[in-house]
Amino acid sequence: MSFIVSDEVYVSSYDVSRPSRKGGERKEVSIAPRVRPGRNCVETIRRIGGFAIGVVVVIVYYILNVACEFLVTTSNLLPFAGTWIPNGMFALATIVWFYIMSRH
Repeated sequence: MSFIVSDEVYVSSYDVSRPSRKGGERKEVSIAPRVRPGRNCVETIRRIGGFAIGVVVVIVYYILNVACEFLVTTSNLLPFAGTWIPNGMFALATIVWFYIMSRH
């Protein structure tokens, strides 16, 4: 395993052990995603982290929605409340989050 470092790209690569068909040289195959020029690794990690947070939010909303639907079908919760509880909780969380972010 070797690391190639240049001005624009930081890539981890793997040396293929068999020789290539056209010559006797060994090829290097990249196994890590390339970082676009002008963007450092920290920015790339932040973008991936933002995507992960979005996925977590969708999963939490789905679980909350399914839980409220279950409570409605077992007659432990009114249908109106079961429909609007997930939306109300996320609306309240959004308002609080915007307020906190506007204070910074």
